[in-house]
Amino acid sequence: MDFELDDEQGALRDAVRGLLKGYDPATSFEHRREVTAADPGYDEALWGRLAEMGLLGLPFAEADGGMGAGPVEVALVAEEIGRVLAPEPYVAAVALAGGLVAALGSDEQRADVLGAIASGERLATFATGEIAEPVIQGARADVIVWEVDGEVFLVDRPADATAYRTHDG
Repeated sequence: MDFELDDEQGALRDAVRGLLKGYDPATSFEHRREVTAADPGYDEALWGRLAEMGLLGLPFAEADGGMGAGPVEVALVAEEIGRVLAPEPYVAAVALAGGLVAALGSDEQRADVLGAIASGERLATFATGEIAEPVIQGARADVIVWEVDGEVFLVDRPADATAYRTHDG
């Protein structure tokens, strides 16, 4: 089995790495502290650049406003974000919330959410099970993708949602 990246995957990794240059953990902990100390807890300008590069729509079908890439490409992006400890909610918003809608959502739900996630217009997060608290980025997300027994519900963020700081900011 070949675990080497192909040329396109290597180029994707390098492009994401270049985009995240300002988050080099060896030199930028202060920047990360500033970003996580303020609302929304991640760098909105960087999130917008991720959207411009098409990275927020990477796993979604082209018909749903995405790029139609596979799990290796999504993992490469998540790995690079994690490598520099950037506080971007990529896994929660794209892989989990978007992935639930892409896999289990109705045509209407996919049309409502996936293109908006891909473009960075809406921040999504996910909840699962009967009790959905706490929810990652729940106080900031525009839509909570809630899965219960294999059924997907789209829930607008409650007006009284409260943010909780975690140990890492």
